Amino acid sequence: MIDEGESSQQAAVREVGEETGVEAKVVKKIGYAKYVYTHPENGKIFKVVTFFLMEYVGDLPDGHDSETSEVAWLPYEEAYKKLSFGGEKQMLKETKELLESSETQPSLI
Repeated sequence: MIDEGESSQQAAVREVGEETGVEAKVVKKIGYAKYVYTHPENGKIFKVVTFFLMEYVGDLPDGHDSETSEVAWLPYEEAYKKLSFGGEKQMLKETKELLESSETQPSLI
């Protein structure tokens, strides 16, 4: 969730740190996906998630928060299989294509 006065990019970096224990920096905005899900108490929720390609900077000393049970670095195919939503899978696919097309370019930005 984006806090008041925070950009989506700042929120993404903060959330990655909180939920994974990883310090990262944004390299490029990939896109966004829209979801509708049913919350047990609040009913149907519409959510828009912005995806960013990030570069690993380092591990945070406190690790990840209680919202996350496991953090793992996975090969593309394994990560793709673990994703639940079509929008997430599409963003991962687009990121893979971006990385493959930019292998000979000096920068993604």
